[in-house]
Amino acid sequence: MPLVKSIADARLVFIDTEIGRGHPGYLDGTMARVAAICPELPLHRTDVFTASRGLAKAGWRGVRWLYRAGGRGGMVTSLYNRLRELSSGDSDGGPAMIVLGRDIRRLA
Repeated sequence: MPLVKSIADARLVFIDTEIGRGHPGYLDGTMARVAAICPELPLHRTDVFTASRGLAKAGWRGVRWLYRAGGRGGMVTSLYNRLRELSSGDSDGGPAMIVLGRDIRRLA
């Protein structure tokens, strides 16, 4: 699989959140499968922290903190679960994705 350094040189871009336990592994498997099917397809992998700046980057850092702290229980877990409910109700990700997805939409 030809991994390219520039998004502009890629035909397919994978954007990772680097948040979670299994999800980065799922992305690795997906990329390997795509490469097996289309070995000449130029791929690029980046993450939301590299792709974002300003308020969006701060928001992703907050999401990462909430994810890590949310597993401990208590009020932070309640806040994390509530934010997940709010962001998953709409097909576009809800109000949080307006800020978090700003720079990702720019890349697309």
